[in-house]
Amino acid sequence: MGMSLHAYMVSTLADAAQRKRLRQQFAQDSADALAAMKAIGTGHALADVLGYFSQLKQHRQGQSAPPAPLQPKKMG
Repeated sequence: MGMSLHAYMVSTLADAAQRKRLRQQFAQDSADALAAMKAIGTGHALADVLGYFSQLKQHRQGQSAPPAPLQPKKMG
């Protein structure tokens, strides 16, 4: 790889620290989004999202028209 063992270890530790920061940010973003959805009271059901992306895939493959945009629904 063209680097010393020490440089490789430092690089590996830096990569691990970055992955940990990204996981923590993802977890925080997820918690914030859930709190916002609960506060607003609207969101998208998983089945609707899965159906949308299935239709989008078919559209991109030239097999169907584009899917209708998802509309938030009352949750809870």
